[in-house]
Amino acid sequence: MNLTYSKLIRKQTEERGRAIRTSRKHKTIGRTIGTESLQKEINYYRWWFLYLKLALELDAEGHTFTEYQQVKTKKRSKVDPQKFSVHKRPLRHKVKVDRMSYGEWDLDEVLTDKFDKWWKTHKHLFIEHETVQIESFEEIEKWRDFGGNTSLYRIDTRKPTNDIINELRQLLPKQSRTGNKTQEGYDITGYMQDEILFNVYNYMVMNLKGWNATKILEKEQYFKQVRNGQIGLSLDDRGNVDYQRNSERTRELRNKGHRLILTVADGYFIKHGKNKQFFARK
Repeated sequence: MNLTYSKLIRKQTEERGRAIRTSRKHKTIGRTIGTESLQKEINYYRWWFLYLKLALELDAEGHTFTEYQQVKTKKRSKVDPQKFSVHKRPLRHKVKVDRMSYGEWDLDEVLTDKFDKWWKTHKHLFIEHETVQIESFEEIEKWRDFGGNTSLYRIDTRKPTNDIINELRQLLPKQSRTGNKTQEGYDITGYMQDEILFNVYNYMVMNLKGWNATKILEKEQYFKQVRNGQIGLSLDDRGNVDYQRNSERTRELRNKGHRLILTVADGYFIKHGKNKQFFARK
């Protein structure tokens, strides 16, 4: 299929054009924006944006992902009568973006704009505001800009700091990053190595273009080195292309890509907020 807005990304150490910066320094400072902070490094939001853009294109095309489960039949194999034959059962999931979950994202802009342009007018969706001391009751009015994500506490400053902290821990709502959207923000649950997000995204773009495993893995400029991983084509002991191994490697990338895109389509990133399982085997 032809993708209009989702493009391949070359690997580079710095951000130029569509390249994704992944330097250690960038990851370290990526959570801080002035006096405000993000839940995750900014690169996570860039990837969320790119995978959502891809999901929107697939949704518009009515695209369906298909995987196969090998199921034993009651018929004997013609090759080996001692074994039962196996057939492939198709498992399908249609890509359908839950637009209600992205009401504040302006999805038309996500589809057509680059991340940096979109981020300038939408970063407030992900900002976590710093803790400050309220000097006057008039300042409480400012809380309306926080979307209700603030609380008022009375603190006796004569108490030891540790006692105050312990009491606040008891009073604060019990919450963990479950992936549920806050009133104004969107949480990211789980972790995935930046290089994996890079490789899976590029694989999905090439795969959707109809390229086969060999052609995809030959494009080393679109893959980054992952710990204990490999870049390029797998070769057998004789130096010939190992088609089976290459097929296994691309299948792993494809399966990750399917689940990432379907998770994003449901309004989450990396880990599904409702622990939804895709392509469940029976």
